[in-house]
Amino acid sequence: MARKINSPTISDSESEEKVLSILMNGKQHEIEAVFDSVKETDFYYDGHRQLYRLFRAMYEAGESVSLNSALALHRQEIEGIQTKHSFIEISTLYTSLFIVGEKRDFLQVAVEAVKKRAAYRSLVDIMTTARADMENDLPPDDIYDKVEKSLLTRQPLKAKIERLTPKDMGGAILEAVTERMDKERRAGRVIYVGMPRLNSYSGGFEKGDLIILSAPSGAGKSALAMNFVRDVGYVSNKAALYLNSEMSKEQIALRFTAMLTGIAYNDLRQGRGLDDSFGGFSKVATMAETFAKKQVYLTTIPDLQINNIASELRRAVDRFGVEFVVVDYIGRMDSIASKGKGAETWEIMEQAARLLKTLAQELDIVILMVAQLNKAGELAKASAMKNECDLWLNIKRLTYEDYQSEKFKRYPDINLYNTVLEFRKARNVESGVMIPLHFYGNTLTFTDNKEKAEEYCHLEKLGKNPNPIA
Repeated sequence: MARKINSPTISDSESEEKVLSILMNGKQHEIEAVFDSVKETDFYYDGHRQLYRLFRAMYEAGESVSLNSALALHRQEIEGIQTKHSFIEISTLYTSLFIVGEKRDFLQVAVEAVKKRAAYRSLVDIMTTARADMENDLPPDDIYDKVEKSLLTRQPLKAKIERLTPKDMGGAILEAVTERMDKERRAGRVIYVGMPRLNSYSGGFEKGDLIILSAPSGAGKSALAMNFVRDVGYVSNKAALYLNSEMSKEQIALRFTAMLTGIAYNDLRQGRGLDDSFGGFSKVATMAETFAKKQVYLTTIPDLQINNIASELRRAVDRFGVEFVVVDYIGRMDSIASKGKGAETWEIMEQAARLLKTLAQELDIVILMVAQLNKAGELAKASAMKNECDLWLNIKRLTYEDYQSEKFKRYPDINLYNTVLEFRKARNVESGVMIPLHFYGNTLTFTDNKEKAEEYCHLEKLGKNPNPIA
């Protein structure tokens, strides 16, 4: 039998007043620290929320934040706010600290107390909702899912704010350089894929990075993203998540099977050449058994939205220790997320990019977001989206004119390749780099390896698949 617990104290009027007293009298850095940490809904009492809202509006308008300023500029509004104690009494909570010598850690303690009670209220809301669902006889799995989603999205996503003194920065310099000199520590911070040239030019994908992978429709952006997931989760055996909005588990299964067995994707779809007399199914069975022991995780969300992404990524990191995530693709969320809000596609994409960058930093993972270019070959109006990313990779299919141009003739053996991967923007390495790739459509596989590209060219001339059975 479950033990009965006492009702939690869900409010702390004194701590809320202490936080407000900082806004009434505090120094600029203290006021900024409050706004960085506390939001309006963290306050329980209406009067306290109204005061916080007023001070926040003053701060965002560039006005001096203090009780005196509020009375001078917004007297009518502030006099309409009702609180348990007078504004003067609340204000003296801060000023009295100089008299009794208790200013040390005042801000941190007060903020933590307010945040703690706000968290208790959130938990009470979750328990209340779960109890109501049980009384309405909802299936237990549905209730568990709702509770899990509430817990995973309980905090607004916000990158950790770090303020460094010169002494802190000096230590950070030594730590950053030492980490890069130590191969084992470096390997723990960097994700490598199965393309040596890409790894060499990029230095690997670093945790905390947001990477954009773009291409026109039909250029193979999902295939390349899945190649990366294969390289990380199957080959390197680091936990990787492929979050997609378009494909069913059957489609994803067949694509991975083609990539990992060398059996043509179309043959798999039609069940050709897979009977035991040719050994095809045995090869698939062996690969499937190995796959089951690897760290490739898959999630399909048809109605992909910003809040779905946040909860799924938190869940994947908490449960499986995921280090690399592909979100395929961002353009699919516009019709749902913007419904009734008048938001355009590019606005949704910009919001998603900001969220994913914040998530990458907060969860200490690499996130690759797949995006589709418009007919002009651009991410329409999404300059902020590009600014958020650390690396923007674009897939370009080579044309006859490209092969004849001086721009591409300088690449050795360019005729072995049918695609290039462009570094359209790179925060930490040189932009403008192009890596030749060969895309072999039969098995949905990309390579930057010369020997493999030669093999694919030969097989394409013969109209054959690369080692479809052996």
